[in-house]
Amino acid sequence: MKRIPTLLVALGLFVACSGFAQRDSTKEEKDKVTSKSKVPLDLWQKAQEKGLVRVIIDLDVPVQPESKLTEEGKNAQRRAIETAQKQLLAELAGTRHEADRRLITVPAVGLTVGVDALSVLDRSPLVKKVSEDKPLKSDLELREQP
Repeated sequence: MKRIPTLLVALGLFVACSGFAQRDSTKEEKDKVTSKSKVPLDLWQKAQEKGLVRVIIDLDVPVQPESKLTEEGKNAQRRAIETAQKQLLAELAGTRHEADRRLITVPAVGLTVGVDALSVLDRSPLVKKVSEDKPLKSDLELREQP
């Protein structure tokens, strides 16, 4: 008679431990997805709450400092940046987005985007990273008031 309760206790412990292991692996999988995302979690949340969010997209375009390039090299690098920007905007067709700034010498673009556009940016091989475009405080704003 004592074997049945012991067996039930052992089975209960096994099931309980299996449940915790499954929860940990699910959390690990979620962390992997989040860590692989090019879009920070707070940007996803902000876009869902506000509808649109201003972002800066770092494009996956290899560049060198222009000071190390010939005139021909500078022009080729600028064309590569422009091409990547145009391709990215083409990928975003049909989503809520607006181009705010396209840079000439830096592989980046500033956009205002909705959640649907963030999804495209997150999957795009052209995108290295997405960051929120936050205004910086000027020196005057940083000084203490008397």
